[in-house]
Amino acid sequence: MGITIHFKATIDPVRIPELVAEVKSIATHYGWTYTTVRDGEIDEHVAEPEPEEEPSPEEQKNAYHITDPIPLSGIIVRPGEGCEALSLLFDKDGQSSDLITWLLVRDGDIRPEEAWTSVKTQFTKLETHVAIAELLKYLKKHFLKTLEVEDEGQYYDTGDIEQLHRLKARVGRWIAKLAEGLSKAGEPSEAERLDPEALADRIEQIVRDLWERERPS
Repeated sequence: MGITIHFKATIDPVRIPELVAEVKSIATHYGWTYTTVRDGEIDEHVAEPEPEEEPSPEEQKNAYHITDPIPLSGIIVRPGEGCEALSLLFDKDGQSSDLITWLLVRDGDIRPEEAWTSVKTQFTKLETHVAIAELLKYLKKHFLKTLEVEDEGQYYDTGDIEQLHRLKARVGRWIAKLAEGLSKAGEPSEAERLDPEALADRIEQIVRDLWERERPS
């Protein structure tokens, strides 16, 4: 939940190194960290180490197992300050992707041309959302063959920062109210914890109650 930029793109694979070099310069300008990837192998890593939690036995059992290098190349940028990482990775055909998308394509759940990459900006500064949107516009103009963008903050298409601010604030209020509603509802029962549909129904009811209280009379 939260304002997110979704995009999918194509590039001539021979131009991926040029794009990576340009995005590295831009990331350095903004003080963003990054990881460059070439044919699934980390080529250059400039980022603060992140603490890793040991997965539970159940998580290990259900985890995807990857034994071969992931055939993606490009750059992963980390704007920080509450923003998700921006994956500018491409497969051998020049189709944009990321780790999760690649796994879904590999397992036949989606086709490459149907895959979207996303970066959530709800919890970062307005300036970061704007910078990411403008970066995508720049890459479309100079490097990408095609680019489709769905910006939930509506900035990419409109350039309206005030609208972006209003939407982020509205979603932020709903997230806070949902958290409040969940806390007042107490802990889910054991049956709900074991049944995802029951838990989803419980959350949906809380959202309905919030909407009934908030909507104009």
